[in-house]
Amino acid sequence: MRKVAGMRIEAVRTAVTIGVAAAVLAAGFVVAQRALPADRALAEAQRGPAPVYTDRTG
Repeated sequence: MRKVAGMRIEAVRTAVTIGVAAAVLAAGFVVAQRALPADRALAEAQRGPAPVYTDRTG
């Protein structure tokens, strides 16, 4: 009986570890998604406006 309880505890511990890892990854993904527009705006501000290409054929 003791062995079964020990295996159950290990299974729960493993499940909790996987759940925590998934939650951390999800939180990091959400933070990265929120930061993307700000990063893009910052990069554009540092780089300056996009060049305007004109047609020089005539």
